[in-house]
Formats: sequence, C-alpha cells, structure tokens
Amino acid sequence: MLIDEVTQCEDEGAVIPNDLKEVVQSLDPVRDGWNSTVIDPLLSALDDLPRSTELLDAEPNSLSEIRRHAGSPSMDDADTTLDASYAERIDGAWRGRLLGCALGLPYERLGCLTQDGKNIGTHRVQQHLRATNNYPIIDFAKELPDPELTWGAQSLSHSISGMEPDDDVHFTIANLCVAEEHGSHFTWTDIAEWWIRHLPLTEFCTAESQALLNFASRTARWGSDGGAKSSACPAFTRRHLNPYREWIGAQIRSDLWGWISPLRPVQATEFAHRDASWTHERNGIYSAMFFSALQSMAFGNDDIEKLIEDSLNFIPPNSRLSRAIQTTVEISDSIKDWNTALRRILDELNSNRRFDMSPVHAINNSSICVLALLRGRDEPLLATKLAVMSGHDTDCNGATVGAISGVLFGKELSDSTLRQKMSDVVFTRINGCQNLTVSDLVERTILVARKISLSSI
Repeated sequence: MLIDEVTQCEDEGAVIPNDLKEVVQSLDPVRDGWNSTVIDPLLSALDDLPRSTELLDAEPNSLSEIRRHAGSPSMDDADTTLDASYAERIDGAWRGRLLGCALGLPYERLGCLTQDGKNIGTHRVQQHLRATNNYPIIDFAKELPDPELTWGAQSLSHSISGMEPDDDVHFTIANLCVAEEHGSHFTWTDIAEWWIRHLPLTEFCTAESQALLNFASRTARWGSDGGAKSSACPAFTRRHLNPYREWIGAQIRSDLWGWISPLRPVQATEFAHRDASWTHERNGIYSAMFFSALQSMAFGNDDIEKLIEDSLNFIPPNSRLSRAIQTTVEISDSIKDWNTALRRILDELNSNRRFDMSPVHAINNSSICVLALLRGRDEPLLATKLAVMSGHDTDCNGATVGAISGVLFGKELSDSTLRQKMSDVVFTRINGCQNLTVSDLVERTILVARKISLSSI
C-alpha cells in the first residue's frame, strides 16, 4: 500500500522529499510488511504533501465540476424507443461482456506481470498464445499459462460450460440489482450496503476493498437494517488508505449505466459518477464516465471514431485520461500495424515515469480498449480478441470491449461460433444469485431500462 501510494502521489504531481523516499526504500517488504508504527506516519506524510495545483484544477472529482470542465450537456434530448433492436443489442452486450471476460480470465495474472518495474505481461500473453497455436486468438485459452492459477480453469477451450464467477461479472449484476431495487434514485450508499449484504469479502480487491472497509469503519454495525448507517462520505471512502483510487475498478462497473440509458449519455454518466466516486478519484472516475457514455451512444451510432470523440466530451479535456485517449487515436491513425501501435502507446504513457503504470490502472487499460475498438471495428469479435492479446488487465478489458462490441453488433455477436461455445449459465458467488442465465439478465435489464425511462418522462 505504501509503495503504491508513493507512485500515486507522484502521479498527482506531488514532489516527494528524498529523505522520505529513502525511508520507504529502506523498508523490508516481509519484515516491515505490517509495521504500522513505521508505515502509518509515512502514509500521513505522503497525504500531507502539496499536489500540483494545475493538475488539481484540471481533474476535479465532483460531477458539477467535471461537467463544467468538459462543457458537456446538462440534459439528454433524445427520445429512446426500447424496441426489438434495443433488446438484441442488450443481449449482445451481456454475451459480449461474458465472452470477453472468459477469453481474458486465464491470462489476467500473466498480463499483469512486471519485471524491475516494467510490464512484461503483453509479451508473455502473446508468447503463450503463440506457444499454444492460438495467436491471433481463434478459441478460448487452450491451457492455463500458470498451473498454480486458481481462476480461469473453467474458461478453457475444453472446460468452458458457462461463465465462471468473476468480479467483472459480479459488479455488473450488482448494479442491475441496485437499479431494480432503487431505480434512478439509487445512491452510492445503496451500492455499498448492497455489496455488504450480498458479496463475500473475497470478491473485492484494491480500491473496492479499501473503500468498503472505509465505509464500514464509520459504523458499529455493517449495513443499515437494524443498525446505524455509516457516517462515511465519498471523499473519505475513496481516498483514505486507498492508493488504488485511479485504477480500473470503477471502469469495470460502468457498463450497465450505459445499457439502461440508451442515447442518454448525460444520465449514463451521472449514474456512473454516482457509482464510481466513492471508490475512485479523478481518472478512475473519468474512465467509468467515458465508457458509460460510449455505450449509451452506441445504441444509435456505430461510427467508433465518432463515439470516442463524443464520449470525450463528458470528461475533463485536460485530464490525463483524455490526453491518453487522444494520443491513442492519433497513434492508431498513424501506425498501420496494431502491435506496433500498442507498443508505441504504452511507451508514450510510461515515458515520464520511473516505473511503468500499474497494469490495472484506468488510463493504460482505457487506452488498450480504445485501440482495440478502433482496430476491431469491422468484425464482431475482433476488438475483444485484440483487447485480450494486449495483456495488462485482460479479463477486464476483454469484458469492456466485448460489451461495447455487443451493443454495436447485437445478434451478430450473440450468434457467433465462439460465443455459442458458452452455455447460457452464469455462475456467481453472489448471495441469492448463484446460478443465473443470460436470457434472464437480458430481460431484467430491459425491464429496468423501461422503468427508468418512464420515470424520467
């Protein structure tokens, strides 16, 4: 946590004194791992360092300030018809997310590998795919790249029967359940309390785990039923002991907000902000808003360049995420070979850093998704495969790009041979929702979208 906080502070423009760095570097990761007497004062000292005023001004957290910077509209003006075409696209979105998650799941750990602070996951994923005669991807993983892996074993070519439990699916289902229960008036505390009631702690990591612990620390009893509500506020839950606040977690939770807000990107980004801003800050929030806007608008537009351009209008233009996505588009336009473009983008993102950006950061993974969408626009599954072949957070990116491709291609993606290899069953570790079907999730999503559409008239 301390080491990640040092990196996060530098990303925020803090100048870390050499003596503070020396103390951090002198600690032993095993002996001092939980030495709170030493570590807590260091975390406090890092938190007290002044941040770049310019960057703070360019990257606000509040929805009103984000919208003021972005110049985005304050209201949606599209009348949406939730017809058969919408239903087909929702079916494609769910199946695309599940397919992409399953394609990437066996490679998640491999894609996140680093060596001496540099990411080697992209190379290792492509190396394993080639070694198993699956590059470029034509099938689910032939074998686990690491025999000690405990996840991904049910997402292999010979073993896949449905979607095995995974956080990239759990959070989409969680948001669906929250929307079913509370409609458009859900709050961030509704989400936190739903998590507490329905998800085991083993299903949380990084930003979500820390935000939930922060939320629960401000009440004597978890959950509001029969107990006191937490007094925590988002500024506390998203930041306290949370160096993961600009990582990918909120982005992977954002799909549903676009799905239930077809052609209503203002509504989609408001929902995404409400969901993201208690676990993440700044670019961690913006990535969720960007992809929820893109998915919302994809129900009426299949021009991926236009969708990317319009989605950027919902996040601050001088934010690091916006600049990274613009750079990604420029490099994609100028370099023909996809792999060469990918390496150039990652080099650009890491050019001014001591160590490569975390392989689960929002900025680099968003760029990977954008490049995959630009290069895979002509075939329903190509973008999803490219996202997985890029390494880094393979199941998250596969799921995000798969969902977007599902909205764009609808039935064409749902009926694809590779997607048909998965059954209709979705296995989860969610209390009360262990065994679901895709068709049921599709139907429930459409009902929620209709409910919210009627409430906004």
